[in-house]
Amino acid sequence: MRKIIFLIPLIFIFSGCDEDKSTMEKLFSKMQSCDLLTEGEMSYIPDLSAYDKCYYNCLNKSDCDTLYDYFCENSTSEDVELCFYDCYQKYAFECGDGSLTNPGFVCNGEENCDDGSDEAGCPVFVCDSGEEVPLSFECNGYGDCDDGSDEAGCPVFVCDNDEEVPPSFECDGYEDCDDGSDEVDCPDEAELMCR
Repeated sequence: MRKIIFLIPLIFIFSGCDEDKSTMEKLFSKMQSCDLLTEGEMSYIPDLSAYDKCYYNCLNKSDCDTLYDYFCENSTSEDVELCFYDCYQKYAFECGDGSLTNPGFVCNGEENCDDGSDEAGCPVFVCDSGEEVPLSFECNGYGDCDDGSDEAGCPVFVCDNDEEVPPSFECDGYEDCDDGSDEVDCPDEAELMCR
């Protein structure tokens, strides 16, 4: 069995707003009723954009066979593809040259529009060295500034061996502490069940 932790198409654990939780709970419940998930906790739900909600609602409208194909066979029906496309058309970011890109790519530190307009005017974190990185990189558990200042003073989870990792690494399904203590006493996660 595989653990259910994928970014898009699916992300489980609770932290987003109630509406995001509801959108994901519906999909989680539907997948369990289709015998695609074991009993267990949902892992991580970020705050969902309107695009993400639209995308997940396409899956919520699907029948069990379609969900099986999507999650287990990595294929989608024409109806689901059209629904995804409608979401993209409705919520995509329009670049300065008129082309479209995924709204999740805006202000991610990489130019996804040929003209770079998806990164224009984005909030930044100014490193101690003067380097600038996207504000969302601050306290994400990775030293994005060459001097590591984007991780200075951030909250931490202290492992049993006194190693420190970001709190979001606790119970995320991966042993980030060398001693594995960030995964001790965690609730059982739901696992994808493909026949």
